[in-house]
Amino acid sequence: MTHQPNPANLNQAIIRHQPTSVTFGIYTDDEVRQRSVCEISSSVTFDALGIPLPRGLYDPMLGPTASEKGEQSTCPTCANVQSLCPGHFGHIELCIPLMHPLFFPKLLMFMKMKCLACHEFRLSKRQVRIFCAKLHLVDGGRMMEAQGLDAELASAAAGAGAGKLDEKPKGAGGAASDARQEMIATSAHAMDEVLDRKLALPSLGTPLTLHERSVRRNILKDFQAACTKTVKCANCHAFSPKIRHDQFNKLFQITLSARNKRSNMGERIRIRSAAKTVGGGSDMFGNEDESDEEEMVDSEDEVMDDVEEEESEEEEEQEEGNDLIDDEAMEDNSGNKKKSKKKKKKTSKADRLGDEDIDPTGGRISRKATVSTVKDSHAKADKMMNVIEIEAQCQ
Repeated sequence: MTHQPNPANLNQAIIRHQPTSVTFGIYTDDEVRQRSVCEISSSVTFDALGIPLPRGLYDPMLGPTASEKGEQSTCPTCANVQSLCPGHFGHIELCIPLMHPLFFPKLLMFMKMKCLACHEFRLSKRQVRIFCAKLHLVDGGRMMEAQGLDAELASAAAGAGAGKLDEKPKGAGGAASDARQEMIATSAHAMDEVLDRKLALPSLGTPLTLHERSVRRNILKDFQAACTKTVKCANCHAFSPKIRHDQFNKLFQITLSARNKRSNMGERIRIRSAAKTVGGGSDMFGNEDESDEEEMVDSEDEVMDDVEEEESEEEEEQEEGNDLIDDEAMEDNSGNKKKSKKKKKKTSKADRLGDEDIDPTGGRISRKATVSTVKDSHAKADKMMNVIEIEAQCQ
C-alpha cells in the first residue's frame, strides 16, 4: 500500500510532471512591450557627471549599476540591491520593420520558393500535397509507405488511364484530344484519392528514430529544390523576379527579362506584395493602393524600351568585336595599310560624288544618311506591329 500524501500539507506533497512537448518561439511586438520596463530612445548614456540618464542604455529602470564608493543602490523596478536584482528588459521602437538576423536564411529560402504574383509555392497543388503526404506518413511512423508513395501514385495513375485512348474512335483529331484530356482527368482523380487516404491515416504514436528524422530532412530538401528549380509558377503561370541578398539584412529583386515581362503582360499577371494581398489593398505601412496601374510589372512602352535597349547593347557588342578584329588586322598588315592609304588618295572626284545623291533643292544627300533613315523607319514599323500584337493578346 502506497503512502498518500496529505494535499493540505504542501511540504509533504510530491508533485511530479512529465513534459510532453517543448515549443520554442520568439516574442511578438505586444509581448515585448509588455515585458519591457522602459523604452530606450536616447543615444546619450551618461551626463557630464557620469550619472546614467533616463531612457538611455543605462537607465536605472533596467537595474542598478555599481557606484564608485562601493555602495549598493536599490533597483527602482524590483526594489532589490545590485547583487539580488536579476536585471530587466527594455525595448527600442524601430522606424521601419526589419528582418530578424537569425531567421534571415529561412526568409530568403521561402522567398525563392514562392511565387511573387500569387504568393503560393511554385509547385502545383497536387505536387505540394504529395510532399505533405510523405511528411505525414513519416511523422506517423509509416516510413516505408512514405518511400513507396511515388510508385503507388504512378501505378494508380497508369491503371486509371489505361485503355482510355482505345475507347475513342481514331481518325478525328478532336476525339483524340478529348480522350487525352479525359485520361489526364481520370489519372489526376485517382492520384487525389490515394493522397486523401494517406493523409487520413492516424499516427502510430511512436517517437521518430534517427533514420526517420534523416528521411524527413531529405523530403524537405527535395521539396525546397523542386520549388526553387521551377522558373514558371504552376498555379498562375507567372515568371517571378529572382531574389538577391546583401549580407543578412537586405533583399533585392532582379529585374525580369523583356521576354518574361511580355509573358506576364500577355497573361495579365500583376506582381503584388504579400502585405497588400493579405491586408486588402494596403501595405505594411497602412498605405492603401490607389490605382491598379502601379501593380503591373511594367507598361507596354517600358517593355518595348527594354527590348530596344537589349538589341542596342547586342549591336554595340558586335561593333566592338568587329573593331577589335579590324585593329588586329591593321597591326598584322602594316604594309597593306600604307597601300590602302595610297589607293584612297587616288580616288577620283566622280567616285566621291557617286556616294552622294542629288537633293531636289540643289544640295547633296549622303547615301549613309538615307540608309540610316530607312532602317529607322523599318524599326519604328516593327515596334508598332509588336505593340499591336501585344494589345491583341491582352484583349
